[in-house]
Amino acid sequence: DLLLMCSDGLSEMLRTDEILALVTTNETLEEKTTRLIAAANANGGRDNISVLLVQAGQPERKPGFISRWLRAA
Repeated sequence: DLLLMCSDGLSEMLRTDEILALVTTNETLEEKTTRLIAAANANGGRDNISVLLVQAGQPERKPGFISRWLRAA
């Protein structure tokens, strides 16, 4: 899952489909953020542009009791 929080400086300069296309690439979050800001500026950049992208990852699995016990042996 990817969460995007942005100011109207981004959302009023880009259509939803443009934003979606920019955030669904295989780039890093930093690269996606940079491209979003650049695209908003290219479309006029009439306001301050703030962008926050958060990527949810897989939770870290703790080893179970048996795994820990076997490693200790």
